[in-house]
Order: sequence, then C-alpha cells, then structure tokens
Amino acid sequence: MTINQNTAQPLSIAQGTAIVTGSGYVYVLDNEAITIAAGATGSFPAGTYPSQILPFSIGSGGALQAQTGGIVPDDATLANPIILLVESKGKFLYVANQGNLTQGTNPTSGLAGYVIDPSTHQLSFIAGEPFGSGSGPQCLLEDPSDQFIYTANFNDSSVTGRVVDPNSGVLNNLRVANGTFALQGPATWCIVDGRTS
Repeated sequence: MTINQNTAQPLSIAQGTAIVTGSGYVYVLDNEAITIAAGATGSFPAGTYPSQILPFSIGSGGALQAQTGGIVPDDATLANPIILLVESKGKFLYVANQGNLTQGTNPTSGLAGYVIDPSTHQLSFIAGEPFGSGSGPQCLLEDPSDQFIYTANFNDSSVTGRVVDPNSGVLNNLRVANGTFALQGPATWCIVDGRTS
C-alpha cells in the first residue's frame, strides 16, 4: 500500500486478500485470526475469529488512517476469506469466504454480512448472517441493477445469486432454482456487464 508520494504505509496485516472503497472509507481484508477479549468494546462477542476487516479513512496526502473502533472480525463459522464488497448504496459490506479448498459441499463457505453505520461507519453483523453461497466462492459482485449479489464457486462448479434487501442488507434466495446455477466446470472468476438483453 502506498500513498500518493509513493511512501510505504505499514498496515499491520499478515495475509491481505482484498481491498475495497465505499462511502469514502477503505476496507482491507486480512486472512489472519484475531481474538477479542471478554469485555472489549464493540458489538462483537468475545472469541477467536478466523480473519478480520480493517477499516480506514483517507487522510491528507492519501494516507490511510485507522478508523475509530478498529478491527472488525469475520464470521467465526466461516473460513478463508477471499474478497469483500461494499454494495452500491454504501449501506452494507459483504465478505466471501472460500472455506477449505475441497470438492463438493463446504460448511465453512459463505457470505458474512455487515451493516455500515451511516454516521460512524462502524461495522456490525447483519441479523441472520452468514448467508449461503456455493462451495469455494472465487468472487463476489453486485449486478448493474443494484438488486442482486452473485458468487462464482470453484468447489461445486456453480454460480449463486442472492436478492439484496435494501433496508436490512439480508441476502435472500432467488426465486428461480433456489438461486444456484450449475456450471460446466469450476469457476475461477466472474464478471458482469450492463446489458440486460
């Protein structure tokens, strides 16, 4: 990570897997376990979490400044996060977790979901998360209509679609095929364009 003068900026992460901007903030995904002590401030219960999100504001000269409230844990029931997404309205953040890299069903694959507080930009879990995905998601994207979130999944060769509830951030199943579509082989990436026909 560099600032506009090409000066290195240490972020104190071990296995950074993704970086994204949303609502004027920068979120870095780090695939390193953290422990939250009992009685710690914030909305997350004490425990060990498999990975973390580090929120930053952008300071003078483009330098990243750690956000008040600090590190945010990933969902403890999921593992191996690969990518994160702030949806188009800047209200919700989602993390795609691959789980272990095995073929077939994978209980530690899924999507963690967070509400972004509009005044403090602090993250808290969306009620009812984690949300299902296929096994081993490789990517996470929002469609051009800002209504759907999709993952392309390597382990079970599928694409999973979810409907975004614009008020709560909950990711509901699509009505068609329960939201899962088979591919001819393992997914490695996904892309969407603005065409509707």
